[in-house]
Amino acid sequence: MLARALLEMDMQGICSWTMRKRSYIGALQAGGKALRLNTLRYADEVIAAQSLELPDIPLSEKELQIGSDLIDRLTTSFEPQKFTNEHQIKLQKLIDKKAGEKKL
Repeated sequence: MLARALLEMDMQGICSWTMRKRSYIGALQAGGKALRLNTLRYADEVIAAQSLELPDIPLSEKELQIGSDLIDRLTTSFEPQKFTNEHQIKLQKLIDKKAGEKKL
């Protein structure tokens, strides 16, 4: 119901939650029939792009084409199963080790 209403109204919800002793803010969005939560950053965690004083570097058409060709060659379909949560794997190994050391 909420996902559909957000989609039909073309709106997002802003929310906050606490996880691992830290507060977060996020945007609750409709993603088809499901809700999607995107983590946002607090203002003090964001640097304005204008403050970086990045130089304006002119690019030739050839350089832009090289960039486009590189992106085309490296583009593949996204396969989330290829990515692993290394932190969770290390944590599980530590838990298993600690559980094996348990003295009764």
